[in-house]
Amino acid sequence: MPDAVLDICRHHHERPDGRGYPQGLAGKQISVPVRIASICDVYDALTSKRPYKKAWTPAQAAEFMAAQKGQFDGPLLKRFFCCLSH
Repeated sequence: MPDAVLDICRHHHERPDGRGYPQGLAGKQISVPVRIASICDVYDALTSKRPYKKAWTPAQAAEFMAAQKGQFDGPLLKRFFCCLSH
């Protein structure tokens, strides 16, 4: 298994503000692939229909995610939504 995949699996719940888990990593301690995967994971969870909830629209997901201070890498989140809008 590539190291980047293992890193994503282990750390995708870490947060740039240090309030994530399992290790409480912060900022640049979290690799770029993990920061990207964290954004994708939450976006997919919000915009997918689940047995317990309806799918959110992309606009609803973007608004919610932008409001989550400290959870995502801000510049990467902006780039993510910019790419989706093309």
